[in-house]
Amino acid sequence: MENNNKYHVPEAQQKALESSPDQNALTAQKKQELKAIAVQPTANDDNVEEQPLSTAQYITWGMLCLGWCIALFLYKRNKSNTRSQRVIDRHNTYVKEFKDLLFDIESAAIDYWTSAEDENDQVKVLGFQRKIKELTTKSKEISDSGGIAYPSEKLKKLRKYVTLDNDQRPLKANSSRIDELRDIVSELSQLYERKSDI
Repeated sequence: MENNNKYHVPEAQQKALESSPDQNALTAQKKQELKAIAVQPTANDDNVEEQPLSTAQYITWGMLCLGWCIALFLYKRNKSNTRSQRVIDRHNTYVKEFKDLLFDIESAAIDYWTSAEDENDQVKVLGFQRKIKELTTKSKEISDSGGIAYPSEKLKKLRKYVTLDNDQRPLKANSSRIDELRDIVSELSQLYERKSDI
């Protein structure tokens, strides 16, 4: 028996298929019934109503919204604290630099006024002027970063006691000029205090 099909079906299977046409028909009939059941609309499809939210769903949604609000609040507070901490750190850095420079000026000025005159005096005075200008810049930076207002009168007094050359050198360590210089440096040092951390 020659079969023109693309696939070769063994003779035993072909005979079994030909001998039981009722079984194949039954299977085809069941498949159609299942398809019909799957496609048939249910009785409730036309009048589907949305179920109202239950108490548990309200609680869940409320907790979710509350959680997002708390997270947003904590984020903004942390961001604000970080910004504030940066301002405080910058202020404290400026205060440290100001005090270091102030004490350097004091030490160099006392050395200058208590030593004998020499040929480098003009260079030393110019160095004092440059350092005092740097000190006033630091003072303005402190003021800009939330510190005290710029103390112009005290800085003028410091400049006067350091650079004004109207006394004969060398001065004694307990002279009035050296005492006034120490006093103004002490006042400026106490004026600028570090801020505490948040």
